[in-house]
Amino acid sequence: MADHDRDPQRHLSTAAEAIASERRKCQAEKTALRQFRSRLRDFADDTTPDLSVHATTHGTGRPAGTTTARAGTTTQRVGRVQRRIRTAYAETVMATDAATELEDVPAEHMAAELGPDISTAVYVSSDPPPNLLTMIDRATANLIAAREKVVRKLDDECSIVETMGEQVARIGEEVDSIESAYPALSFHELTTSHRRLGELRDECTTIADRRQSEFHSKFVGQYTRFEWAEYLYSDCPVTHPILAALAELVEVIDDLRKTLSRDIATV
Repeated sequence: MADHDRDPQRHLSTAAEAIASERRKCQAEKTALRQFRSRLRDFADDTTPDLSVHATTHGTGRPAGTTTARAGTTTQRVGRVQRRIRTAYAETVMATDAATELEDVPAEHMAAELGPDISTAVYVSSDPPPNLLTMIDRATANLIAAREKVVRKLDDECSIVETMGEQVARIGEEVDSIESAYPALSFHELTTSHRRLGELRDECTTIADRRQSEFHSKFVGQYTRFEWAEYLYSDCPVTHPILAALAELVEVIDDLRKTLSRDIATV
């Protein structure tokens, strides 16, 4: 704005940067999950038999008809499959910037993303379920779908911020023009400008109401509208950047209207 320190647009530009950054991270995670899933499928045909464990066992815990040597070989194969899963996860999902920022160990990260049962089967268990690869495939597919929903929501949020940013900018420019013309305004121009500032203030209120309506009706997955704002804007100066920009613009309008009101009363 022309003659004061408040700059409502800074909230919107910061919000746009936060959205863009989160979208890049989310897309990178989605790509990494797809790569992980693809790598598992590449060796699924070879390894699925290795994870097959027959239900009937001797008292020793070995599958019926299995010699000690064969049992040992099966254990080795299972261990090899687990190592391949760990390697694939480390080289794809754990290699993303988002995973690096969390500083989680792979087992903890997998537990958070794919579930504790899968993480235990991959990193701890000596006897993982025979359908482990299928379990991971399904969990990864669900996770990819969830990331896609978040990306779509981020795109919606970006569009809203851009649209409302343009509206705030237009109002701000008009306020600037009135402010720049003052105090060389005639009495008629003072009253006209005062009325117009009231209309601009009403426009800000309308934009804020529309933002709240949109924000309360759309959120992703298990997020509430409050959790979504915290998730996306937690690193920003405010967690509701559009409302903050409008509030600052209204303050500018109100301050200028008070000045014009004083001059109108004393002319």
